[in-house]
Amino acid sequence: MLNLYTKPKCFYCKQLKKQLKLWGYAYNEVNLDTDPRCDEHMMKNGHTTFPQLYWSNTDVQCGHSTELTKELFDERLAACQ
Repeated sequence: MLNLYTKPKCFYCKQLKKQLKLWGYAYNEVNLDTDPRCDEHMMKNGHTTFPQLYWSNTDVQCGHSTELTKELFDERLAACQ
C-alpha cells in the first residue's frame, strides 16, 4: 500500500493527491496533524519537505513531487513489487 505523508494546507500535498487519484492509485494518507507516525517517519528518513510518498519502506517519490510523472512513478512502483 502507498503511504502519502502530508501536512495540512500544503499545496504540493493537494497536487500529489490529485495526481494519484487521476492516475488511479489508492493511498493511505498519514497527516502530520493527526498521526504521530508522520513526524517519526519524516525524522527517521531525513525529510524536511512535504509530501513524501512511500511503498512500504521504499521512497517512490525520490525528489520533488512536481517532477513525478506517471511513467516514472509506475517504473519506481514496479521495481518495489
